[in-house]
Amino acid sequence: MRKISIFLLLLGCAVNLIFIRCKKASKNQKTITGKFVSFWGDTHWIYTFDSLAKYEFVIRGHLGFSTTKGTYRISNNTIYLTAFPKVEQQDSNFYFEKDTLLIESDSCLLGVPLGYEHNLENTTQKIFYESKRRDITKKGYPIID
Repeated sequence: MRKISIFLLLLGCAVNLIFIRCKKASKNQKTITGKFVSFWGDTHWIYTFDSLAKYEFVIRGHLGFSTTKGTYRISNNTIYLTAFPKVEQQDSNFYFEKDTLLIESDSCLLGVPLGYEHNLENTTQKIFYESKRRDITKKGYPIID
């Protein structure tokens, strides 16, 4: 009987440790919300994120016209985008299946691998400017001239 009690006590402790560890992991999960915009290559690039880990990516201009919808996850300073299946896309012939962005700050994301800035939209001043390009291979992501 004593062995069963000790086993149950140890099992209870293990379950509590797992539960606490899972809670800590969920606290570290992040979401991002808002509309991040850029303009380069005579094209508007717009990422819209919601708090339910869904996104919409819109391209309008010289380099194409498309909308991609899907889900995202954040790990450290990186956002990983995964599109919904092809049949759920507005244009199943032209959408981005996977994409990656770096979080430079709360108001700036950097595209991978080209390094173009996507800035949080300023709703009071809707000005699109030629986005700066950053060297994402170097510390501090310096601007490329």
